Amino acid sequence: MLDRIRRAYRLLSGKSVSTYYPDLRSRDHIVGTGIIDVTTTAIENYVGYATLYRSYVWVHKAVSVIANNIAPLTVQVTTGNKQAIPAHPISLLLNHGNDSNDPAKLWAVCMVYKLLGGEYFLEEVPNANGYPVALWVRRPDQVIVYPDATRPFYPTPVEYEVIGMHERIPASQMIHDPFINPLSVWRGLSPVSAALSGIKLDIFSQAHSLNFVKNAARPDYAITTEESLTPDERTRLEQRITDKYAGPEGWNRPMVLEAGQGIQVLSFPPKDTEGLAQREVSRDEVGAAFGVPDILMGFGNDSYDTEEKRRGAEAALWTLTLLPLVQRRDAVLTWHYQRRGLLKPGEQITTDLSGVSVLQEDILPKLEAATKLWAMGVPYNTIEERLRLGTGPIASGATGYLPSSVVPADMVPPLPTVTRSIVTKASARKTAEALRRIKLEMATRMERDLTKAFADLAATVARRASKAAVPYHQNGSVITKAPLPKATDLLTADDMDAVFGIFKRYALDISHASWETWNTQLGVDLAFDPADPAVVAAIKQSGDRITGITDTTLQSIQDRLGYAAEHDWSIDQFVSGADGVPGLRDMIEATYANRARTIARTELTYAQATATVGRFQDVGVSKVTILDGGSEDSDDICNQLNGTVQTLGWYAANPIQHPNCVRTAAPHFD
Repeated sequence: MLDRIRRAYRLLSGKSVSTYYPDLRSRDHIVGTGIIDVTTTAIENYVGYATLYRSYVWVHKAVSVIANNIAPLTVQVTTGNKQAIPAHPISLLLNHGNDSNDPAKLWAVCMVYKLLGGEYFLEEVPNANGYPVALWVRRPDQVIVYPDATRPFYPTPVEYEVIGMHERIPASQMIHDPFINPLSVWRGLSPVSAALSGIKLDIFSQAHSLNFVKNAARPDYAITTEESLTPDERTRLEQRITDKYAGPEGWNRPMVLEAGQGIQVLSFPPKDTEGLAQREVSRDEVGAAFGVPDILMGFGNDSYDTEEKRRGAEAALWTLTLLPLVQRRDAVLTWHYQRRGLLKPGEQITTDLSGVSVLQEDILPKLEAATKLWAMGVPYNTIEERLRLGTGPIASGATGYLPSSVVPADMVPPLPTVTRSIVTKASARKTAEALRRIKLEMATRMERDLTKAFADLAATVARRASKAAVPYHQNGSVITKAPLPKATDLLTADDMDAVFGIFKRYALDISHASWETWNTQLGVDLAFDPADPAVVAAIKQSGDRITGITDTTLQSIQDRLGYAAEHDWSIDQFVSGADGVPGLRDMIEATYANRARTIARTELTYAQATATVGRFQDVGVSKVTILDGGSEDSDDICNQLNGTVQTLGWYAANPIQHPNCVRTAAPHFD
């Protein structure tokens, strides 16, 4: 009550209302002398824009495409090197939403509000200690911004108020993400406003066409007479025509006129109205305002064109529209939580885009480019900065190197020599411990990434199966169900790209992490080079086992399809499960529930062994001491081979004995 009294006093002191309600400055008055058209006024505000979303197909389509693509993406806290921190309190908050809305729905509503109202507000609900535990999205037209009156020339919000709640919300508990508005520093600007004129023309064209059809596709007309009519005759003729031929009951009745009377059609040629052409321009303007390509908006036959064109349109949508929206949201959230002190230095909010196939890049083209640049003498750290290989800078990466072939023969430096030291049991044990520690630490991270990739794969397959479900239909007296899809339709070759990318990335990482250990073993000082043949070989072999994983998944899907057909399951039962039998998604997750750890260790062992063989071959090592056994996963053969001397060729052919094997090797000098 006191707040209301103070506000009334300030208003009565002679200052403008907009001084205390700055969001009113950029709003149009509902009643004013300058605007008479009620239709125009009604759609030039948030409620009008929301009504367009509900009733105008192209606004609904554009907003839905953007919101539905952004909503399911995971928003999380990451470190400076983009490593996710799933257990971070803010990560848990962003992936919880509130007790009524899951995070996907929360972010979908945020995007719809921002696209229609130019902004969205996220209110934090704190616990007893003041820490945020839930997020609620607020309609932009129901939030009032209160500026800091002590900083009139440095606009800063100090409080917010949601209409109807009768209490102020501190700025520290409200996240505000607006589009830039050149007319207001307080409120955002909706993209709908840019296409409003075209939308109005389209709506009026639709209304004209609807009225024409309602009139039985009959144009307006005038009845002419050869002689002048008295007022009474004119009134009788008009009433007769209206009673007999106006309205639906007169649509199909012939019009009979008396002698001396005729009909003059009142219509405009199509070239004067250009209604269809204007409608096409209007929909193009909506797509342009929201940044959605016409193919994805569903215009004409282009939406059913080649897959290449559609993928190009998806790439344009993500690059030019969705990615800036996502990055803007990440920046707003990061800035907000950094100001609140809830993020440590180096931590930031990042949206996980690993599941967006059009944004993923293959590392092999980057490695080829890196190889060429390295051969030209470009320092590795410069290459890493430009190409973002994911390894980060290295200690010796500030210096560039040139091959000896471009140096005069009398100036060629000697090749590095191998120190022919004896590998004792103690040194072999240290080598095994170092390489195993590297492998096991990296396997933990790779296991986490694989678990997420397999969960995403299960969701993708389940979504495709759900799309195949159609309502039961009746053919005569026979009710049929939609046929079950094929396994190859549910899982495609491209679906394993995310897993393949993880394999290649970790093959590069373990080669980098093991590099100095190999240098110590061989007695050389060779800088890490991602284009080194040993590293390239480790990356190339990393995809050999993808085929096996794909075949296993396909076989699991095929087995479940057979079970579903045998028990007469519908597609919904196939996806969700029935009678205590897991559905498709749960089945795929169960297939890899306990295999991510094994796959990670196995893949890293193969990659490390391949790079080891390449490094040893470079300096002429022909024999190795096998370092195996002694771990919880070792078997009798591993224990027997531990400490034995084998040829390098034998180790190349037998890098692993069993799943979860930790076998490594050290150079052996006679």
